[in-house]
Amino acid sequence: MTEPLVLPAELTIYVAAELRAPWLEWLDAAAGDGAVALVDGHAVEEIDAAGLQCLLALARSLEARQQRLLLTQPSEALGRACHCLGARHLLSESEGAPA
Repeated sequence: MTEPLVLPAELTIYVAAELRAPWLEWLDAAAGDGAVALVDGHAVEEIDAAGLQCLLALARSLEARQQRLLLTQPSEALGRACHCLGARHLLSESEGAPA
């Protein structure tokens, strides 16, 4: 089983381009690794709409492979962003309450 993708402290427009290569590498490693791909969000301190858009693009890429992205241990900032920007579906059910 592939290790969860651990999100960086900053998920903003300023680092979005830097995320592409490591996330694609993780995506390739997670291929065929089960129905759910775990993404650890405990370290996220700052996130904007561009950062959330990157997560949604990753989720779509996983869906194309019949996998589902599941955010685990979302930080308060990440949980709040998911709720405010309409991406609650990325959060695990046990962590779906507003942060």
